[in-house]
Parts: sequence; structure tokens; C-alpha cells
Amino acid sequence: MKGQRVITNIKVFNAKAVVKNTSVNSAIIDMRSLAERGACSLHYIVTGAGTAAFEYLVSNEDSPDNMTEVATDIATGITVGTGIAAFTPTVSRWLQIQVTETGTAADIAVTAWLAIS
Repeated sequence: MKGQRVITNIKVFNAKAVVKNTSVNSAIIDMRSLAERGACSLHYIVTGAGTAAFEYLVSNEDSPDNMTEVATDIATGITVGTGIAAFTPTVSRWLQIQVTETGTAADIAVTAWLAIS
């Protein structure tokens, strides 16, 4: 249809186990050919008895091997269920999604899709 913008949808986690009080990172995403406006949303499904926090990491280096250690919140305090969180990451070449089990009491499993416009 006329006037529609391209939206790229990437599955970043597929029933990924996250042990209590640990973090798991997605594959590194090359944003150079994906982001036109830089608007993003993360659709997530969390199962298990723990609590999840979603963050993003970025880098502009030639190689994505050195993602910044400073993660920026997407959504926090997420318990069992599903949701969608909108965010606009810092403009960067590389983007990575991180999920952390923050409740320290139980493991979780996460499935998530990243939409980029």
C-alpha cells in the first residue's frame, strides 16, 4: 500500500532459558540496513516463576565485539505473561537485546520478537 514504511521483525529469543539472577544476550543485530526511523518494539512472552528485565546494548565500533557495558531499560519487572514495549534506541550500527532474571528466586524462559522501523 502507498505510504507504508518497512517494518523488520526479528525473533531474538526462542524459548530461551534464563537461570535465576543471570543475563542472556541475543545475537548482535546490524542496524545499518534495517532502521529507517529507529523506532523499535519488543514483543515478549515470559514463562516460569521469575521476573524479567529487558535492556538493549549498542556499539558503533567497526566490529560488534565490544558492545557497551551500559544497558538501557526496555521493560522491567515483567512476570509471567506477554507484552509489547516500545523504545527508541541510541542511534548505532549494532544493537543487542539482553534479558535478565531479576527476581533471584526462579528461572524463566523467554521468547521475543524485535520490530524495527
